[in-house]
Amino acid sequence: MGTAIKLAGIELSDNYVCKGYFGDLAQTSPNTWSCRAFELAADAGIVTRSNTNARPEDLITRAEALAIVTSAKNFAKQETGQAVDAQANGWQTTLLRTVAKVGILTDVVSF
Repeated sequence: MGTAIKLAGIELSDNYVCKGYFGDLAQTSPNTWSCRAFELAADAGIVTRSNTNARPEDLITRAEALAIVTSAKNFAKQETGQAVDAQANGWQTTLLRTVAKVGILTDVVSF
């Protein structure tokens, strides 16, 4: 999440006080950066606040990581065009079109 915050140009203030958006985050738990990073990302629309937990220590997929990056940089979603991965579906297809269009990936493999 720290990378997404930096890509969006958001400052990670040292004196940030957590607001409690996510039930599994606190000022110093699970670590000192996670609450402020996730809450600032939520305020910027990079991640949603509709989930009650952020799960900062969980693994994420390549598709989820790319979705966070494209959201942080506010790339327009590419809803039309040829699918770049026959294995992808739904939001992943749109994501793959977006990252191909903006040049993040030029040769996409299956998610």
